[in-house]
Amino acid sequence: MCGKIRAYFEFPDNDKIPVLLRALRKREACDPTDLQVLLADGRSVDAKVYIYEGVNPLGSTISTAKKAEMILKARGTSGSALDYVRRNFEGLHDVGLEDPAVTELWQAVQALRG
Repeated sequence: MCGKIRAYFEFPDNDKIPVLLRALRKREACDPTDLQVLLADGRSVDAKVYIYEGVNPLGSTISTAKKAEMILKARGTSGSALDYVRRNFEGLHDVGLEDPAVTELWQAVQALRG
């Protein structure tokens, strides 16, 4: 994950936190990193951030169009990259959030698909 954090999710202190963190760990396929983040209102809070550091990181040097091409071809153990990007885009939309980078990528994928 690079750049500004556009949204954050806060969980109430209760017994569901370990269950939620296990689900996130499984979904993200990497361990969380503890970071201190600055919120829009100026508060600083501790956060668990999932940062992929595997063999195929996609940085800002690869264009959105190239990433979209790669997405249409890629498939992993949990399904297609297309499904992954679609679920992320729709999941954010369903809870009223927009991440401009996710939206731009989804639109590029949709444009390639025709």
